[in-house]
Amino acid sequence: MATQLIRQVAVVWSGIGGSPYYSQFHFEHQVGAATASAVAVKNFLQALASNLAAGMTAQVQDEQNVIDTSTGKIVSVEAGTHQSSTAFIGTGDPLPFATQVLLRLSTAQFNDGRRLRGRMFIPGNLEAVCQAGALAPASFTTYNTPAQALLTASSSSGKWAVWSKRHLGWASVDSVTVWDQFAILRKRRP
Repeated sequence: MATQLIRQVAVVWSGIGGSPYYSQFHFEHQVGAATASAVAVKNFLQALASNLAAGMTAQVQDEQNVIDTSTGKIVSVEAGTHQSSTAFIGTGDPLPFATQVLLRLSTAQFNDGRRLRGRMFIPGNLEAVCQAGALAPASFTTYNTPAQALLTASSSSGKWAVWSKRHLGWASVDSVTVWDQFAILRKRRP
């Protein structure tokens, strides 16, 4: 790795049952890239606007933690330009709010013989994306396309990353794919 620092961009989802929900995007730290990282996440959220339940919003937080991955400690906080809240406009019946789409983030890094992988949970999905209790094959591109755009956009301002707090390391995301089943984030590991 070129650097031991990563940037943490937080998103707060609100407006639906069980909210607020929280997502953390990690990127390789580059000085002066706070706004670029915030814009990349905002664009990802906007690309999902018509696919997620109306009434739900997502807000990219202005302050971004910079973490030293060798210690797991926050070493500074940087602020990007404020991004307006994303209002989702999907119509139709929502799935139960605990039912979330799962993006799987793959890296080429191995720790203790296991590949470092990440997960991103997307709340507020509609019944229209469901078929026989799973994600409909026609809906895969609905999520894969924005995720691929985020992966591409991040390559110039700090690569999208997976951080292992347990192993005190990070790796760049090589690929991102949507899982064909729904997932539920019950708790975060310590």
